[in-house]
Amino acid sequence: MKRFIPLPFAALILMACSGPAAQNDFTNNLTTLCGKSFAGQVVSTDAVDADWRAEAIIAGPVVCEVAAIKMPLAVGENTSRTWVIIPEKRRLTLKHDHRHEDGTPDAVSWYGGKAKTDGTATRQEFPVDDFSIALFEKEGLPASVVNTWAMEIEPGAMFAYELSRPPTDTQKAANENGRFFRIEFDLTKPL
Repeated sequence: MKRFIPLPFAALILMACSGPAAQNDFTNNLTTLCGKSFAGQVVSTDAVDADWRAEAIIAGPVVCEVAAIKMPLAVGENTSRTWVIIPEKRRLTLKHDHRHEDGTPDAVSWYGGKAKTDGTATRQEFPVDDFSIALFEKEGLPASVVNTWAMEIEPGAMFAYELSRPPTDTQKAANENGRFFRIEFDLTKPL
């Protein structure tokens, strides 16, 4: 059974995870989003993201539980994705929970990474972890084994989610960039 933790208590519980100060501050900034939903838009310009730019994008309602902050993501009618931020004793972890309509996990689910540095109170980066590399290789997604995800928050103004990937050798030879995807959510207008 899942339990919803009211905002004041969520902040106290998450602070108790005593990670690096910048990560604690980042987590506390995220708890200001608990119980709210926000509209977003893709601000990156990669052609591959045209379908996302054409859809309404909603994050939330953000759920603060004892062990994690969960941010459901709706892209148009697709509500299969949830970002899960897990404050642990030494580092924050970001996971992507993908589900089918019946609630069962997608074959490509629970991938992500652990913050390798302290980051800042407003930005954390999560390089791909070993579990995710093995999953991507198993599922035929070799380009994803070098992913780095990031989250950024300007309290009361903006929340962002990013995916970046360095260019492959072929892309470098053709003087092309790697992968960059960014969504920004307007925190000034909760839905």
